[in-house]
Amino acid sequence: MDEKLYNLDSLYKLLNQDAEEVQEMVHMFIEIAPATLSEMEEAYDEENFEELGKLAHKFKGNLRLLNIHSLEDTILNLEKYSKENRNLDEIKRLMDKLETTLPKVIEQLKANELQNAERSK
Repeated sequence: MDEKLYNLDSLYKLLNQDAEEVQEMVHMFIEIAPATLSEMEEAYDEENFEELGKLAHKFKGNLRLLNIHSLEDTILNLEKYSKENRNLDEIKRLMDKLETTLPKVIEQLKANELQNAERSK
C-alpha cells in the first residue's frame, strides 16, 4: 500500500475523539478540495499570482487541519512565491505537485476514513 499522505491524530484530539465529527471534517474536505484546486489552477493559468497566493493561504488551514503533511511545504512555498510574484518555475513545479498529490490524498481519505465510518455504523 502507498504511504499514508495525511494523519488525523491531531484532529481526533482536537475533536475529543469524536469519530463522527472527524468524519464530517473529512467529508467537507473531500467536497471543497477539488473546487479549491480548480480555483488555484485557474489563477495560475491566468498568471494571477496574487489570487493564487490568497487561495494557497486559505487552503493551508484545511491541509493543516487534516495534517496532510505530504503537501505542507508545497502549499507554504506556493503561497510565499505567489504573493512575492517570483520564482515562477518553482510555482509551476509546486502546482504540478499539488495537482498530482491532492487527488491521491482524496482517494486515500475516501478509501480509509469514509469506509471506516461506514463499518462503524
